[in-house]
Amino acid sequence: MRTSASLVKHGDQITLHVTLDFATPLDERKTPVSELFDDIDHVRFVLTEGRFGTVVGFDVIEGVAATLSPDWLERADTACDAKWTIEFALSWTVG
Repeated sequence: MRTSASLVKHGDQITLHVTLDFATPLDERKTPVSELFDDIDHVRFVLTEGRFGTVVGFDVIEGVAATLSPDWLERADTACDAKWTIEFALSWTVG
């Protein structure tokens, strides 16, 4: 699948934005990244300093941990079946 990602810093805020394009045929070979996507519903982002701010597709726990939301995971399944794109974004402050 075609994927694009950006990491942008604006002042004390950092934003990770990822787009997954399911219209591109999937390559079935196994790689460390593809294996990560097999268990993406278990991935947790944890901040050692700072707090999460604006998020798209995530549930945030106590401002310092984030997991992909069940709703986003369901929409990702639909996007995959329909060959659409889907995005997620995660912003946090540092300092």
